[in-house]
Amino acid sequence: MTARGAAASDARHRHGGTRGPLDGIPVLLQDDENARDMPTTAGSPALVGDPPGTDAALATREASS
Repeated sequence: MTARGAAASDARHRHGGTRGPLDGIPVLLQDDENARDMPTTAGSPALVGDPPGTDAALATREASS
C-alpha cells in the first residue's frame, strides 16, 4: 500500500466507510508474484535484472481494492 493509499483508507475510516474488513491493511506479495517494475526473481538468479512489465492478477486485484 502506498502512502497515498493509506491516506485514502484513513479518510474512509474517519467518515465511517471502508472497502471491507481489510481496508488499510498492507499486503505483501512474495517474490514469485509479478508486480510491474519490481524485482521478481522467484529465487532464481536467471531472473535477476529482468523486472516484469505487467502485474500478476493478484497484484492487480490487490492494487484496485
